[in-house]
Amino acid sequence: MVRCRFVAVAVAVAGVCGAVAPSAWTAPPPQSTPLEFVLTGCDGPTDTLRGFKQPSGGTSSGSEANALHLTTGGKYIFMEAFPTGDPDNPFFTTLGFDHNNLTLVTCTLSQPDPGFPVTFRGLITPVR
Repeated sequence: MVRCRFVAVAVAVAGVCGAVAPSAWTAPPPQSTPLEFVLTGCDGPTDTLRGFKQPSGGTSSGSEANALHLTTGGKYIFMEAFPTGDPDNPFFTTLGFDHNNLTLVTCTLSQPDPGFPVTFRGLITPVR
Protein backbone atom coordinates (compact mmCIF):
# COMPACT_ATOMS: atom_id res chain seq x y z
CA MET A 1 0.00 0.00 0.00
CA VAL A 2 2.87 2.35 0.81
CA ARG A 3 4.40 1.78 -2.64
CA CYS A 4 1.02 2.46 -4.32
CA ARG A 5 0.68 5.67 -2.32
CA PHE A 6 4.10 6.86 -3.41
CA VAL A 7 3.46 5.97 -7.02
CA ALA A 8 0.61 8.49 -6.90
CA VAL A 9 2.99 11.10 -5.43
CA ALA A 10 5.67 10.27 -8.01
CA VAL A 11 3.16 10.65 -10.83
CA ALA A 12 2.23 14.09 -9.52
CA VAL A 13 5.90 15.06 -9.10
CA ALA A 14 6.85 13.80 -12.54
CA GLY A 15 3.88 15.36 -14.25
CA VAL A 16 3.09 12.07 -15.96
CA CYS A 17 -0.38 12.00 -17.50
CA GLY A 18 -2.42 8.80 -17.65
CA ALA A 19 -5.65 7.86 -19.27
CA VAL A 20 -8.65 9.66 -17.81
CA ALA A 21 -12.06 8.08 -17.39
CA PRO A 22 -14.91 9.91 -19.17
CA SER A 23 -16.49 10.77 -15.81
CA ALA A 24 -13.40 12.88 -14.99
CA TRP A 25 -13.91 15.06 -18.07
CA THR A 26 -16.50 17.05 -16.12
CA ALA A 27 -14.45 17.14 -12.93
CA PRO A 28 -13.63 20.47 -11.29
CA PRO A 29 -10.53 22.26 -12.61
CA PRO A 30 -7.17 20.99 -11.31
CA GLN A 31 -5.50 22.57 -8.34
CA SER A 32 -3.66 25.67 -9.47
CA THR A 33 -1.89 26.50 -6.21
CA PRO A 34 1.80 25.55 -6.43
CA LEU A 35 3.02 22.83 -4.07
CA GLU A 36 5.97 23.59 -1.80
CA PHE A 37 8.81 21.07 -1.88
CA VAL A 38 11.73 20.77 0.53
CA LEU A 39 14.63 18.52 -0.44
CA THR A 40 17.26 17.87 2.24
CA GLY A 41 20.61 16.10 2.52
CA CYS A 42 21.57 17.27 -0.95
CA ASP A 43 25.03 16.46 -2.27
CA GLY A 44 25.20 19.60 -4.41
CA PRO A 45 25.88 23.27 -3.80
CA THR A 46 23.66 23.36 -0.72
CA ASP A 47 22.33 20.87 1.81
CA THR A 48 18.68 21.96 1.36
CA LEU A 49 16.68 22.97 -1.69
CA ARG A 50 13.34 24.75 -1.33
CA GLY A 51 10.99 25.47 -4.14
CA PHE A 52 7.54 25.32 -5.66
CA LYS A 53 6.07 23.15 -8.38
CA GLN A 54 2.90 23.62 -10.35
CA PRO A 55 0.66 20.57 -9.82
CA SER A 56 0.20 18.32 -12.84
CA GLY A 57 -2.62 19.51 -15.01
CA GLY A 58 -2.18 23.11 -13.86
CA THR A 59 -1.44 26.07 -16.08
CA SER A 60 2.25 25.36 -16.57
CA SER A 61 3.64 23.81 -19.72
CA GLY A 62 4.71 20.17 -19.81
CA SER A 63 8.39 21.02 -19.33
CA GLU A 64 7.54 23.07 -16.25
CA ALA A 65 5.66 20.14 -14.65
CA ASN A 66 8.96 18.35 -13.96
CA ALA A 67 10.66 21.46 -12.63
CA LEU A 68 10.91 22.65 -9.06
CA HIS A 69 11.22 26.45 -9.11
CA LEU A 70 13.85 27.12 -6.46
CA THR A 71 13.36 29.99 -4.01
CA THR A 72 17.03 30.91 -4.56
CA GLY A 73 16.53 31.11 -8.33
CA GLY A 74 16.97 28.52 -11.02
CA LYS A 75 15.18 25.22 -11.32
CA TYR A 76 15.65 21.66 -10.10
CA ILE A 77 14.64 19.29 -12.90
CA PHE A 78 13.49 15.91 -11.57
CA MET A 79 15.33 13.12 -13.42
CA GLU A 80 14.73 10.12 -11.18
CA ALA A 81 12.94 9.10 -7.97
CA PHE A 82 13.47 5.92 -5.98
CA PRO A 83 12.99 4.54 -2.47
CA THR A 84 15.93 5.74 -0.38
CA GLY A 85 18.62 3.06 -0.44
CA ASP A 86 17.08 1.23 -3.41
CA PRO A 87 18.16 3.05 -6.61
CA ASP A 88 17.75 -0.14 -8.67
CA ASN A 89 13.94 0.11 -8.33
CA PRO A 90 13.06 3.67 -9.39
CA PHE A 91 9.52 5.02 -9.29
CA PHE A 92 10.32 6.96 -12.45
CA THR A 93 13.34 7.74 -14.59
CA THR A 94 13.72 10.37 -17.29
CA LEU A 95 14.87 8.40 -20.31
CA GLY A 96 18.33 9.16 -21.63
CA PHE A 97 19.67 11.31 -18.79
CA ASP A 98 22.14 8.61 -17.71
CA HIS A 99 23.84 8.69 -21.14
CA ASN A 100 24.56 12.44 -21.15
CA ASN A 101 27.14 12.65 -18.31
CA LEU A 102 25.07 15.26 -16.48
CA THR A 103 26.12 16.32 -13.01
CA LEU A 104 23.08 15.48 -10.90
CA VAL A 105 22.21 16.55 -7.38
CA THR A 106 20.80 13.82 -5.11
CA CYS A 107 18.41 14.84 -2.31
CA THR A 108 15.86 13.29 0.05
CA LEU A 109 12.26 14.49 -0.11
CA SER A 110 11.17 16.07 3.20
CA GLN A 111 8.05 17.93 2.11
CA PRO A 112 5.47 16.94 1.01
CA ASP A 113 5.88 13.84 3.19
CA PRO A 114 5.14 10.65 1.22
CA GLY A 115 5.20 8.56 4.42
CA PHE A 116 8.53 6.84 3.71
CA PRO A 117 12.01 7.99 2.58
CA VAL A 118 12.26 8.93 -1.10
CA THR A 119 15.37 10.08 -2.93
CA PHE A 120 15.39 12.30 -6.01
CA ARG A 121 18.18 12.89 -8.50
CA GLY A 122 17.96 15.98 -10.62
CA LEU A 123 19.66 18.77 -12.44
CA ILE A 124 19.95 22.34 -11.18
CA THR A 125 19.63 24.87 -13.98
CA PRO A 126 20.59 28.55 -13.81
CA VAL A 127 18.16 31.46 -13.74
CA ARG A 128 17.26 32.81 -17.18
